[in-house]
Amino acid sequence: MTSTTPTALDPTTVALNALDWAFVLIYFSALVGVILLSTRFRSSSESTSRGDAESEQFFLAGRSTTFFAVGASLFMSNIGSEHFIALAAAGATSGLAVASFEWMASVFVGIVLGRVFAPFYLRTGLHTVPKFLQLRYAAGARRYHAMATVMMAILTKVSATLYSGAIILRVLLGWPVWFSLIMILVLTTLYTSLGGLRAVIWTEVLQALVLLSGGLALAVLSLRAVGNFAGLRELLVAENRVQMLDLLQWPSASRPWVEYPWPGIVFGLPALEVFYWCTDQVVVQRVLSAKSESHARGGSLFCGFLKTLVPFMMVIPGLCAYLLFPEVSKNPNYAYPTAVARLLPHGLLGLMVSAMLAALMSSLASTFNSTSTVVVYDFVIECCGGNRISDRTLVLLGRTANVVLCALSVAWIPIVEGMDEELYYYIQSVISYIAPPIAVVFVAGILWRRATAAAAMTTLLVGGALGLVRFVVEITLRLMHRNASLGFLGEVFFRSNFLYFAIFSWIFSAVLLIVVSLFTTRSSEQQLEVIFGSSVDAGSRQPAHAASRRRVFPEGVKDESLTSFEVERVSTSASCR
Repeated sequence: MTSTTPTALDPTTVALNALDWAFVLIYFSALVGVILLSTRFRSSSESTSRGDAESEQFFLAGRSTTFFAVGASLFMSNIGSEHFIALAAAGATSGLAVASFEWMASVFVGIVLGRVFAPFYLRTGLHTVPKFLQLRYAAGARRYHAMATVMMAILTKVSATLYSGAIILRVLLGWPVWFSLIMILVLTTLYTSLGGLRAVIWTEVLQALVLLSGGLALAVLSLRAVGNFAGLRELLVAENRVQMLDLLQWPSASRPWVEYPWPGIVFGLPALEVFYWCTDQVVVQRVLSAKSESHARGGSLFCGFLKTLVPFMMVIPGLCAYLLFPEVSKNPNYAYPTAVARLLPHGLLGLMVSAMLAALMSSLASTFNSTSTVVVYDFVIECCGGNRISDRTLVLLGRTANVVLCALSVAWIPIVEGMDEELYYYIQSVISYIAPPIAVVFVAGILWRRATAAAAMTTLLVGGALGLVRFVVEITLRLMHRNASLGFLGEVFFRSNFLYFAIFSWIFSAVLLIVVSLFTTRSSEQQLEVIFGSSVDAGSRQPAHAASRRRVFPEGVKDESLTSFEVERVSTSASCR
């Protein structure tokens, strides 16, 4: 293999030549053009028929997105620079087991989100996912989920994306870390704040095309460098690590610790997938922007198909980089940018750098827009009660929220860097501590009418407290580099694999919700009518939504779970449409 292994490259050496920079320039020129068109183009006929407010355009793109744009945006909102770094690093250290996350995700986004959750969300005409919990349970559940959404954005989305983006730019371009971070933040915050969700979605369509082109090309070249799948297997057999090709892995004598054991994949991972793909504002906001339920379902299926390609684009190149470049074993987080710099020819290298920057900015833009939507609708409007807030003020508050989110996420980056583990493991472990109680409450809210508000709040608070204790203790132990024994129960609770903790939290939360529901007062029929009372018209959002509102809110009657401002917005929107 020595003849096929490229020569060493200093990580700080600029790898791009004039041809590569030309591709980068062409890409960014196209990106600017898409941003300008998306922010300026809006036909007068659409505006008149829909009566869209400025805030509706900024946060939900006027609810007019077609299935192709919904699917591409769903895909790119999920794929950020942390996926390039984290999935490739996981492939380098654990093998193909991590591909189970992506292939299972394709089922949850394509079927569970599109066919099960989306109709309920569209029926109620939501701006944010936390609002669903208020309509189904109580305002306290909404506040809990809104706070969890903001915390997840800081802990796993923006901070991890910025950290991994800085790695990419340092390895490929030799740029200093803080210069890279500032440049990324300024560019992304600028077009997110100016264009809103419409600009985010249409730039993500362009970015998805670039990403797929570069990612699949790298996968092909990586396999060719190791002698295709047969050569890959031979090299792993020679290193006694052939189990890295197994999708479902189990500890063995040669490998006592497995990052992604098969029982955790089968029984624990579904809780994480429900949380991420069916209850996360960043994902669901794309579905909420769809022009109809059929477009929401089609976009979900399209995204599910694209997710099946991710292991080929990221996990396999990471595994090949582990075999080709010995230094990758010392720092697996450098697997993907090292493979890009050494395997891709010039020209294609520039395209791939553009794709990685595209994914970086796309993930950040999605998180900024979605999290600011939660801040505005679930905190600001809620705190103001019945006081009217102008659309212009709502948009200004959303832009301010973006800046604050940036600052908090940058402050968390040293913690991410100090965790001393591969990035994907960190991201998924944090999700596993927060996700199961929320996933249980949402699933029960849709599938079981007997689930009560008291049970939902008990499950969220108790299950969330358990996850928070595990998270704080684990971070403290890792940052202090302490390996002292914690006793049997301490070792099981604080040092077991995060997927095993997800299984425990998933079962515990489900049992807790069922027991408390059976001994507490169920929700009123009027409240249940909002969620279960009417079917969503497959061709259009508005008829079913308007019918539901007419039955639940007869003339002169308002739902107490809505502020007077929100009731007025619903009434105005329905009359305009």
